[in-house]
Amino acid sequence: MKSDDTAYALDFPVIMSPEEILIHELIGHAIPILEKWNGNAIKLENLVREELMLFKRKEDPEHVCY
Repeated sequence: MKSDDTAYALDFPVIMSPEEILIHELIGHAIPILEKWNGNAIKLENLVREELMLFKRKEDPEHVCY
């Protein structure tokens, strides 16, 4: 799935697999809502991407968890 409104940190378009989308939705949104803490969803996603040795997404300060 391609998202035209986002890019990897290296400034090329993001093409995310269903697994990567699920990582973002769980780590960036669902878990923070359940745990009642907020932050930046992409920053949290990038922590997981780093562990999995995937390209990091470009940070977006307005992409909060909820």
